[in-house]
Amino acid sequence: MNFADWIKRRGIYRRLRLIRLPRVRGIKAPVVIVFLTLVVIAIFLLSGGIYNYVEFNAGELQFTTNYGGQWVFYYPYNVSEQFLGESSLSIMFYAIGLVGCYIAFQSTRYAYRRRQAWILLSLGITMILIAYFGFERLLTLKMTGQ
Repeated sequence: MNFADWIKRRGIYRRLRLIRLPRVRGIKAPVVIVFLTLVVIAIFLLSGGIYNYVEFNAGELQFTTNYGGQWVFYYPYNVSEQFLGESSLSIMFYAIGLVGCYIAFQSTRYAYRRRQAWILLSLGITMILIAYFGFERLLTLKMTGQ
């Protein structure tokens, strides 16, 4: 005899079913706003927003630096540190990739309009590839310094 059968035989099931828990009534936030807020928070965390907030004071925000006579927006030869410009680039690449995923997903709505579905799908995949290769190039620049 499993646990569910044991509860049903004891009559506990009927008593538990009759219990009405109070509902919390309040303001319900729209699902789209909650979702977009969570996406923005995730992009902020993944792009290194906490690191920038902790590492740089408000007076010394650095977007670029003069490295060897050349202005760069990334921290060369060091993967564990970043400038604010590099963080803003990663925010941009994350946003492009997420918008590309959304556009590729929206292309499934136009299954009977093949041309429009194909255009949306290729635009979404192109944006995803731009984000991927942008991240790849940024990481290559950081590691090689060129």
